[in-house]
Amino acid sequence: MRVVEPLGHADAIRGLWRAAAADRLSHALLVRGPQGVGKFTACVWLAQGLLCRDLAAAGAVDDWRPCGTCPSCKKVASGEWRGNHPDFLRVDPVEEGWDEIPIQAVAERSGDSGGPCVGSFLKLRPAEGANRVVLVREAERLNLPAQNALLKTLEEPSAGTFLLLEASRPDSLLPTIRSRVLEVRLGALSDADTEAVLAASAADDEALAGLDLIELAVLARGAPGEVLRLARTGALALLAAATPLLEGRGDALAAAAAVWEVDGEYQGGTALARDRGRVRLTLELLRDVLAGALRVAATGDPAQAGRGEPARLAQGLSARLGTQALTDGLDGLLRVRRDIDLNLDPGAALERALVGLEAQLGSPAGATGARRRG
Repeated sequence: MRVVEPLGHADAIRGLWRAAAADRLSHALLVRGPQGVGKFTACVWLAQGLLCRDLAAAGAVDDWRPCGTCPSCKKVASGEWRGNHPDFLRVDPVEEGWDEIPIQAVAERSGDSGGPCVGSFLKLRPAEGANRVVLVREAERLNLPAQNALLKTLEEPSAGTFLLLEASRPDSLLPTIRSRVLEVRLGALSDADTEAVLAASAADDEALAGLDLIELAVLARGAPGEVLRLARTGALALLAAATPLLEGRGDALAAAAAVWEVDGEYQGGTALARDRGRVRLTLELLRDVLAGALRVAATGDPAQAGRGEPARLAQGLSARLGTQALTDGLDGLLRVRRDIDLNLDPGAALERALVGLEAQLGSPAGATGARRRG
């Protein structure tokens, strides 16, 4: 398992280690923040430090870090994604390929023959050292039975146990869970930290080879983990497919057809779910461009559009359209974006969004109508 210091978040994690050393750290943490900012990386580093035998000895008090050389550190980092430490349990729907985290991952069920669950794991005494750590990645994927089962663990904590919940959408968790955890907020990274993470990743990840990482970083907005997702989904190509429409020289149906031609990998267990992912991302890219255009129109400051290709498109829109047209166009996109989550057909949703956008932004005279009649 890969364990690295989380750029931009190390000080926050060190504060948690100091609290643990003083026996003041809550037994349950919800590490929350935007997707892709490094929350999971930070949680893995936090877990290794909680299990490290020589944490404080690795540096000054204000620069604590896992030593990386003690048996505990080596066991956390060894093996595949689960690690090999007997006092560390990682519940990972991404690695498991789960759309949601089932109750079997949290509570013992009769007849289950899978690996250890959170409940059975935490019943055991630490095998090494004084602590045991459970890390639940993307905890918002816990289904309702699993969340209810998790409540029992939160209500009856054992000494020396730490439960780390990582989530980008904490509102998906039950209020009764959130009331029993300490929330730790991790925000977007600085431009410098984002570029440093990307530079380190580009050398090892074939998916990033040959791509414009600066443009992808602009789209990711301080979330380098999103860059890999954007690279695999063809985000730059999706934006390019809609560019003629945004510039007033293309039509909605042509843009929709171009979106479906883009090669990309989208999450989902079915073709329909993957199609929704494609359309959802396209609408989010368009939303960001229009939002940038509105900021420029409202302030008169081109810098408010951001950087890169989205900024160029936003500045062009703000120069030729009024605030009302931009607002109406953005509202239309947001309505369709919500409908996607309500299981509207993704193809119909995409066409509806782009036709509505064309009506607000303008297009070659009669283009869409001619294509429809054809």
